[in-house]
Amino acid sequence: MKRRIPYAVANYEKIVRENYYFVDKTRFIHELEKYEIPVFLRPRRYDINRKDRFDELFGNTDIARNPTAARNSHLVMRFDFSRIPVEASVIEMRKRFDEECRNSFLTFLSDYRSYFGHFEHPVSHDATAMLARILQT
Repeated sequence: MKRRIPYAVANYEKIVRENYYFVDKTRFIHELEKYEIPVFLRPRRYDINRKDRFDELFGNTDIARNPTAARNSHLVMRFDFSRIPVEASVIEMRKRFDEECRNSFLTFLSDYRSYFGHFEHPVSHDATAMLARILQT
C-alpha cells in the first residue's frame, strides 16, 4: 500500500491503519517516564485502556522495540481547548475554559472509573480546584 502524507489527520490509529507517514518520537517516552510529577502525554494511544492494542499501534516504532516497564499503564486526560471561542470578556472565556476542563475531567473519570472505585465528582466549577481534587485520589 502506498504511503500518504497525513495532512490534517490527527488520529494516530488512522495514521497506522491507513499507512500514512509519521515521525516516530516514541524514543522520548523513556525520558518522560523518569519524571515523578504528573505528565500528560499526548497522544492518548499509550494509555492503559489500549494496552491490548500495543503491538498493532506501535509495532513499527522505537517504543515497540524497546518498551518501558510502564508501557500502557498511564491514565491519560485529554483536553481540546480549540472549542473555547475567543470572547469579548475575560470572565466569559474563563467560564468556557472551566466548562471545557470539567467536561474533560468527567470523561476522564468515566473512562477510568475502574481505577478510582467510588469517586465523588468534582462539585467545583473552577478548573484548578477540579484538577487538584482528581490528583488527590
